[in-house]
Amino acid sequence: MRRGAWLLLVPALGDRRFVQSVVFGPPPPITHQHTGYFGPGRHPPRNALWAYIGATKSESFVGSWEVALVRGALRDELCAARGRPLVGWSVGGHVGGVSDGGFALGQRFPNPPPRVYRSRVAAVAKKFGFRVVSLRLLRPLQLAPALVVETDRNRKSFVADVPSIVGWLDPRNGEATTFEGFLFEARDEKGPFVRVENVYRGEVEGGQWSADPCDYPFPHPSALTLHGNPC
Repeated sequence: MRRGAWLLLVPALGDRRFVQSVVFGPPPPITHQHTGYFGPGRHPPRNALWAYIGATKSESFVGSWEVALVRGALRDELCAARGRPLVGWSVGGHVGGVSDGGFALGQRFPNPPPRVYRSRVAAVAKKFGFRVVSLRLLRPLQLAPALVVETDRNRKSFVADVPSIVGWLDPRNGEATTFEGFLFEARDEKGPFVRVENVYRGEVEGGQWSADPCDYPFPHPSALTLHGNPC
């Protein structure tokens, strides 16, 4: 029988469209049946907790990003509480990952004040020719900006500027980062055409999407060939 608990960090995220619940229980049987989860001969402690995350549309670009924010915050919250260890999580009934020493615990990010960050977004918008549609400052534990913009510029030239835009809005110095997560989406009159996301708390990851499979802002395997032909 799973022991369930609502965590304050889920509504604190500011978005219930994707992550709807978190239930704690023992690790699922499959993690004991296969040695690949914890390593050969290794098992989680008897009091280990597993997070069963209830999410809708978690396969979507934004949905998977928000799930990643929550699982990173869960890992740090439980570690800070010095209670039963969180050893992994499932999303929609499927094992999503395990918590180990591969990623730092208890990170603190040097978030700028929201007012200062909004001013920077306005300056970058003027520099690169876009308008802000929405800026949501999600708070899994600290700030995770989700910025949606609109532009009249040519798609290809705008995509080429996305690495610079992200560098200004999600600044990092080597492995040191400003936020625990960041999402950027650009649209034009035809709809969204490029997205970039990063997560830095817990399991570090990043992703990108482009409406043009031959035109990504960062190196991407599918941008090299399309249906077997060079892009």
